[in-house]
Amino acid sequence: MIRNGFGQQRSCWVANRITAGQHRLNDLVLNEPAVSRFHFMIVSDPELHLFYLIDMHSLNGTWLNGRLVTRMEVLRDGDRIQIGKTLRLDVQLNS
Repeated sequence: MIRNGFGQQRSCWVANRITAGQHRLNDLVLNEPAVSRFHFMIVSDPELHLFYLIDMHSLNGTWLNGRLVTRMEVLRDGDRIQIGKTLRLDVQLNS
């Protein structure tokens, strides 16, 4: 689920991978000032039943649970991805 600081929210599903950013070619288009054209990617590993977060060399960085993402990070249920001060994505994994 994606929420911004103005109370707006929406959900998205990840099958194999999604890209997120301001550019229209992303799977998830995020029109927020702090978001880069191609900001981050989430990829799945179906054999291990894991999802990974990868920052795509964004200008403002991608944060996971308050820490700057500098390498591929495993996502867990309840994690929070944040970009800037107003955009956050709450991770909900289905088992």
